[in-house]
Amino acid sequence: MARRGRRAPRGRAFTSANFGAADDLERLGSAKYFFEWVLDEFRPYLHGSIVEVGAGRGTITRKLIDRYPDVSLVALEPAENLFPELEAWAADVPRVTARRQTLETWLADGAPATARRFDAALYLNVLEHIDDDAREIALVASALHSGGALLVFGPAHEWLYSDLDHKAGHYRRYDLARLRRLVHDAGMEVISLRYFDMLGVLPYLVVYRLCRRAKISGSSLWGYDRLIVPLSRFVQRVVGHPPVGKNFVLVAVKPGP
Repeated sequence: MARRGRRAPRGRAFTSANFGAADDLERLGSAKYFFEWVLDEFRPYLHGSIVEVGAGRGTITRKLIDRYPDVSLVALEPAENLFPELEAWAADVPRVTARRQTLETWLADGAPATARRFDAALYLNVLEHIDDDAREIALVASALHSGGALLVFGPAHEWLYSDLDHKAGHYRRYDLARLRRLVHDAGMEVISLRYFDMLGVLPYLVVYRLCRRAKISGSSLWGYDRLIVPLSRFVQRVVGHPPVGKNFVLVAVKPGP
């Protein structure tokens, strides 16, 4: 009941135009090994034309440009307090187009007709910020080429919903059944869907859910990234499809005509 109250409109202190945890986002940008692990999950699909929805300050955008010299990116970020840094960086990078818009508004009035089809769409810690996630997935399906990939990474398990989630503007955390249903309803095929970072569940449960910390500690994140992440990655490689995980990874493909 408390979680539902915080997520109700009257309990929300954030909008798509203002990201309420910009300080935490900056600290997360230092999690080098964690985000390299995430992008490695999507590596076969990161090519050609990509739209990154909710690009923030461009932390992942920079990694994509550095790691994949053949990609071009449309980086969309609606938050006024995040976009200027993304825009300033993208101005000097010919392969990146940055817009202060959502996917819906960009497709509706900002995108050239020739640039409305992508080889991949990336939602990294973003889908949980969108109220109508079913509509968003249907929308991105319309923006992909046949055979194009939807790549989603986000928080898992509703019972882990914490004050940190609320501060960041999360409408929800996800279970795999809900995600599979949303993708199926949008006419896409799930290629891979599994929980991610099994060893991260207990620390998150204790620190953010039970102790109700609503802020990410830079020193704790540094230790987690360099000590826990390599071990968790090894465990996941052995287990394959863990029964739980702090996050999830989804790869879905738009079928051909």
